[in-house]
Amino acid sequence: MGPLRSRSVLGAVAALATAGMVLTGCSTGAEPADTEATADTATDTSQSAGSWQIDSNYQVDYSVVDSALRIQFQLSNNNRGWMGVAFNDFEFPADTVIAWYDQTSGSATCWDAYNPGIPTLPSFPAPVQDTDPVLRIQGGSPLNNKDNVRLVSADVSDGVTTIVCERDLITGDIFDRQFRTGGTFAVWGAYNSELGFINENGAAQPTWTKDATDTWRL
Repeated sequence: MGPLRSRSVLGAVAALATAGMVLTGCSTGAEPADTEATADTATDTSQSAGSWQIDSNYQVDYSVVDSALRIQFQLSNNNRGWMGVAFNDFEFPADTVIAWYDQTSGSATCWDAYNPGIPTLPSFPAPVQDTDPVLRIQGGSPLNNKDNVRLVSADVSDGVTTIVCERDLITGDIFDRQFRTGGTFAVWGAYNSELGFINENGAAQPTWTKDATDTWRL
């Protein structure tokens, strides 16, 4: 999804080699962040919020609502492609949320995704859904590979596409970052100005038009 940066590919390979994890259908890849190492007990709050203006076309607003992280994606100026964030300072390896509006069906989609950064995958360098069989770990937890991202609302009007998604702060899924309020973390964000994602496993996805990085605090 954009120009490749070799340090991240090498980092992904090193992470898997150290962890000894095996992903179905993959010879090598990245280990998701350890659930216990990054998680605290989630607390109910609706006061934590922030806004990130990536450029004149793309804005991401985020907040904690009860025990969920709510993300509002907004694409302006008649742009109509996919929007996304990855919870890392680079697009992979990273827990990722992708949203887009299908003009043909008139429906919005929020993807709970993970990007292992494995060059041998047909979807590389795009993320895959957490439920994709290629991410299944032998003997993994039953909490893994779940679709934990929910579509809250969607609107397209006056050249602006707005999609709101949310997921629990703590999911227990090894392919999800586990969030705690009061903490900070790096975020990578990007969008495509024209094309949405293809809603199927293993598809080659359209690359990003613009990307940026930020730090969020919940």
